[in-house]
Amino acid sequence: MLLTLGGYLGLMRVPNGLIAVVSILVTSYSVTRSFGPGRAVLFGAAAAFLILSGGNSLNDYFDREIDVVNKPHRPIPSGRVAPHRALIFAAFLFCGGLGLSAFLNAGALALAVLNTCLLIVYARYSKAMHLFGNLLVAWMTSSVFLFAGAILGRIDLHVVVLAASAFFIMVTREILKDIEDLEGDRRSGASTLPIRWGVKRARTVAGLCVLPAVLAIFLPVAVRPMDGPYLALILLATAALGTSLFLQPGKAQKVVKAATLVVLLAFIAGSW
Repeated sequence: MLLTLGGYLGLMRVPNGLIAVVSILVTSYSVTRSFGPGRAVLFGAAAAFLILSGGNSLNDYFDREIDVVNKPHRPIPSGRVAPHRALIFAAFLFCGGLGLSAFLNAGALALAVLNTCLLIVYARYSKAMHLFGNLLVAWMTSSVFLFAGAILGRIDLHVVVLAASAFFIMVTREILKDIEDLEGDRRSGASTLPIRWGVKRARTVAGLCVLPAVLAIFLPVAVRPMDGPYLALILLATAALGTSLFLQPGKAQKVVKAATLVVLLAFIAGSW
C-alpha cells in the first residue's frame, strides 16, 4: 500500500508542485502586501498544483521506455505504477485542476485550460520538439506567476520580473536536463538540443539564457530603490546561476532550482 502511494506521489513530483504553490503565494504577497491569501488565490494554487502534477504524471507515461535507461527508479519503469493507471491518474489530476479553475475569473481559467493543453502536447511530443520543448516547459513555469497575476487582476512589475526570470532560468535547467539524459534520449531517437547541436553548443545556449534571467531580477533595483536583503539575495542567486554552468548537469540542475527559490525569497524580502 505504501509502495503504491509512493509511486503515485512520485508521478506527481510533489516538490515541483509545491514550488508552483509557493510561487503563486509569493506573487500574491508581492502584489497585495498581505500574508492572508484570499479564497481565489488558494483555489488557484491548488489548481496549479493539480494541473502540473497531471502533466508530470502524463510525461512519465510517455517517457516510460526512455526512463528504463535514464531513470529506472521512476514509478513506471520500477513497476510501482502500471502505465495505464498512470494515464488514468493524470486525467484525474487534470480534471481536478480544471474543476478548481472554473471558480476563478475568465482570464485565469483560460490560462489554466491553455496550459493543460500545452502539457498534454509536451508530454506526447517533447522528445521531438528540439529547443521548442525547452521553451514550452519554461513557459509553463513562468506562466504560474502570470496565473497568479490573472487571479488578482493585476500584472505589475513584480509579476513580470518573476515570470521573465523564471522563463530563462527554466530554459537553462531544461537544457542541462537534456544533457544529463543524452544517452537514453539518443537510444530512443529523440531530437533534443544536445543531440542536434552537441553538448558543448547546448551548454553555451544554457549559459546565454542566464544573462537575461539575471537582468530581469536586477530590473526592480534599476526602477526603484530596493532594501539590502533583496540585493543580497539576488546576488546570491546570480552567483548560483553562474556556478551551475561549470558543474555536471545533474548537480547543475539542483543549483538552478535552488537559485529559483532564492529569487522567490528575494521578492518576499523586497516586498517588506
